[in-house]
Amino acid sequence: MSTGEELDCSVVVPSYRGAHRLPRLLKRLTDQDFAGTWEVVVVLDGPDAPSQAVLDEYLDLLPLRVVVRDANGGVAAAMQTGVDAARGRIIIRCDDDLAPEPKFISTHMRHHNTGTRVGVIGATRDVFADTAYARVYGHAANQRALDNAYQRTAEQRWIGWAANNSAPKTSITSAGGFDVSLWYGEDSELGFRMHSQGLPIVVDRDLEVAHHGPANSTESRAARAFVAGASRAAFEARHPGESQGTSGSASQGFAAKAWTSAVDTLAGRVRQREGYERLGRVADVAIRVAPARVAEKIVALLVESAGQAGKASGGSDLAAFSAQKDAELARETARLNATSFARNDPRDGITIVIPHYGDPAPTQALVSALEAQRDAPPMRIIVVDDNSPNPIDSAGSAHIVYRAENGGYGSGINSGARLAEHGTLLILNSDLEIDEAFIHDLAHAAAPVMPAVVSPDIVDEHGATQWPARHFPNARQQFVSALSIFARFRGSRWWHEAVGHDTRATPGATVDVDWVVGAVMMLPTDAFRSVHGFDEGFFMNSEEVDLQRRLRQRGLPSVFLGTVRAVHESGGSSDPGLRRSWMLSSALRYAGKWGERPVRHRLALAAAAAINFPVNATRQAAGRDLDALGTLRREFGYALLPPRRVR
Repeated sequence: MSTGEELDCSVVVPSYRGAHRLPRLLKRLTDQDFAGTWEVVVVLDGPDAPSQAVLDEYLDLLPLRVVVRDANGGVAAAMQTGVDAARGRIIIRCDDDLAPEPKFISTHMRHHNTGTRVGVIGATRDVFADTAYARVYGHAANQRALDNAYQRTAEQRWIGWAANNSAPKTSITSAGGFDVSLWYGEDSELGFRMHSQGLPIVVDRDLEVAHHGPANSTESRAARAFVAGASRAAFEARHPGESQGTSGSASQGFAAKAWTSAVDTLAGRVRQREGYERLGRVADVAIRVAPARVAEKIVALLVESAGQAGKASGGSDLAAFSAQKDAELARETARLNATSFARNDPRDGITIVIPHYGDPAPTQALVSALEAQRDAPPMRIIVVDDNSPNPIDSAGSAHIVYRAENGGYGSGINSGARLAEHGTLLILNSDLEIDEAFIHDLAHAAAPVMPAVVSPDIVDEHGATQWPARHFPNARQQFVSALSIFARFRGSRWWHEAVGHDTRATPGATVDVDWVVGAVMMLPTDAFRSVHGFDEGFFMNSEEVDLQRRLRQRGLPSVFLGTVRAVHESGGSSDPGLRRSWMLSSALRYAGKWGERPVRHRLALAAAAAINFPVNATRQAAGRDLDALGTLRREFGYALLPPRRVR
């Protein structure tokens, strides 16, 4: 490709000390489905040997060019360097902590191939470590930010011009390019200038991407809010009369006035970024034990006060806050160094653990399917007979572990995992059906995202999804799933999201998710052992989400791999008569362990039972084959189940 040839687009990636971030992004870029001409321009904001080493591995895998700046000059300077070097007609910005889907480039370009000049924004969905900050404030704040991104009017959309956007190169240059004196807020400031020159801006929900670099503590978020406040002051100094946000209502009740007074008071007394860092560290301790609502208010008070103080007292030289980026990266890398695991490659070898209980035939069939795999890495197959009433006497080449008593799913897996001899552990339910390329395909799909907990797409024998990717459980999910009046909505996306299914996890997609179900679960062996495996206090259900919450605290994500598929007969390896009580008792135990208060789940189940009763009674009176009173007793019984290990 000649130097002077214009391409359809250039993906410009500004990166500062991002060696730990780049592998995920670069792998995602190798999966792009765009058929036009394009390039990736990575701008290293200062010499960085570790990042250069990562990039060198992708020179033959991507249309990649690397530009190295002499010194760190901030994101605006890095982006302007990338724009100047780019050969694409369209500039797509993609920060190094994003995880774009395969359709990322093609979706951006869909807007630019219509013959109309346009700017395009994709929102970012934060992927948090499992911290107290994320639970009480981070997740909800990010959802509010997403809602705002999609609700802004055409006149306001430039406010969201940030880490994931695209525009014609000519539009960027005619607006004057990036203001390199802005170390923060440079993105929306450019968005404003392009909007002022008449560039229409659209926000496309299909471009929403996972963002792996959010603040994960109050310490970081409050300091970041201070710098953001200073950047707003810099913006307003450059554009008098304009604002990057909306003003609050002039009419306030007593509670709102009290809150405003508290924010004003703290902002007036603490006027430095470092002060909010110190307060944030104290808050991070307090919110671990404070009631959720109180904890949320503590964080909100610091964040809002810091933003106000930064705007009033931050000063105009934003380069002075370059230390903020260094501090954030130091926390990010410290968390990774303290909790990360070896970068295992499943293609080097896999130990497979299969729990067995019940009919031996499905287990034996699965072992036979594993033995018939094509181009698979080295494997060791371990079958754990969990004191099955129908013991398994042979399973091909598999090593069989016989347990003296039935300890439940997690206990059985732990017994098998102790014998693992490879860097990668693969847990398979005994009632799975797989094709002859399954292990090869899963290992190759998982290798670029490791270390992580990964699951393929899982469907039933009819091809219907079993929703293997989930949101972390809560009482609302219990309430919605228990309400019979919502039965008619069970095929809708709304219902699936409401009961905890992550509907972004579709065939072909690779998505970072809260957790994946345990029917197929691949993860580093040392990660599994580092948290002592499954919590054996869970007899059946919730043990896999509990494991992934503990691993998330150590920095290990969960990833859905929609390019690989397995067939699972749901519940085929457990007694269906006990499944409901196992599930609810385990959910109550999980809620208690993770600070959600089991009473909320009990009240949700009781409320659903009370609502269901008149509905069922009416149906029974109309001649339906229902026992409304018996159903009421059974459902109230679920609300009274003990939050303990049920045998």
